[in-house]
Amino acid sequence: MSNARRSARRQNALALRIALLTDVAAFVVDDSAEVAFSRDGAIRALAGLGESHREALLLMAWDGLTVEQAASVLGIRPDALRTRIHRGRRALLNAEMQIGSEASGSPSVRKVGR
Repeated sequence: MSNARRSARRQNALALRIALLTDVAAFVVDDSAEVAFSRDGAIRALAGLGESHREALLLMAWDGLTVEQAASVLGIRPDALRTRIHRGRRALLNAEMQIGSEASGSPSVRKVGR
């Protein structure tokens, strides 16, 4: 009986973590258009990020830390963490655009410059 309860709790915790990971992969671009990744695409895109960007995004979205808490964990200033998050999100968007264009067979579109 208690094993079943523990198993159910672990499964619920895993489902919540997966939902949070999916939230990382969905964000607003250009104030109006929403880009949503599939779960597989999100995992592949996250795996392709640099360690500092991936860690910053996951600390906030997966672990639910605030900017100040996540910055403290990483030993950096909150402004530096915000920069990592911004760049990580931008890299996720570029990865999703590239994955989407490869899936549709159209040429890859990359943003040039900042």
